[in-house]
Amino acid sequence: MHTPRQSGHAVDWVKNGAQADCALAAGEFDLLILDLGLPKKSGLDVLRRLRSGDSRLPVLILTALDGASARTRRAGRLVSKDQLVSHLCEWGEEVSPNAIEVYVHRLRKKLEPGGVRIVTVRGLGYSLEKPV
Repeated sequence: MHTPRQSGHAVDWVKNGAQADCALAAGEFDLLILDLGLPKKSGLDVLRRLRSGDSRLPVLILTALDGASARTRRAGRLVSKDQLVSHLCEWGEEVSPNAIEVYVHRLRKKLEPGGVRIVTVRGLGYSLEKPV
């Protein structure tokens, strides 16, 4: 475990998912920056274990996966509000359909400057449009 100090923050860094599990079990953290492609144990497995313990630790997920097969939000694919709620609820938290509206609004504001649009199909769901 590596712990550099810079700008008044302590940072613990580990090399693999098994070490991440051990660090999370041994200490208290304010934020977890998690790579999904960790060796020995995937970042997704680390996250599942963390959430199964009812942890509310904020997690920023990073990944080098950039291929089309790795993406779960494909352009032109319709996703219903109920589908979004069910995926968000997998981690043990209840999410109201109204909260989905708020999150989609926030995503629109972040994605539209890059040319990606989230299109609402009233009564059916949401779809991403590719930049032209």
